[in-house]
Amino acid sequence: MQAKMVVRAPQLAPRTMPCPHAITAAVEGTRNVLTAVKQDWRAMRLAPQELHADREIVLHAVKQNMCALQMASEALRGDREVVMQ
Repeated sequence: MQAKMVVRAPQLAPRTMPCPHAITAAVEGTRNVLTAVKQDWRAMRLAPQELHADREIVLHAVKQNMCALQMASEALRGDREVVMQ
């Protein structure tokens, strides 16, 4: 006689608010990347991928060198203001 295998759906954790320290670290990280990009657009290469969609960071990088547009998110590459920098 074969035993039946029972597969259960994974239990999801209840929704919780993000840790305030994590939020603060993310904001500080964004500020650090912005400061670095203002000094040298190539700092975008080291930035986390999600910051390649940050309009302010990308604008500062593209103002210095249009090659930075290659590292921008697809949405920002289609943004007229960003492209016209």
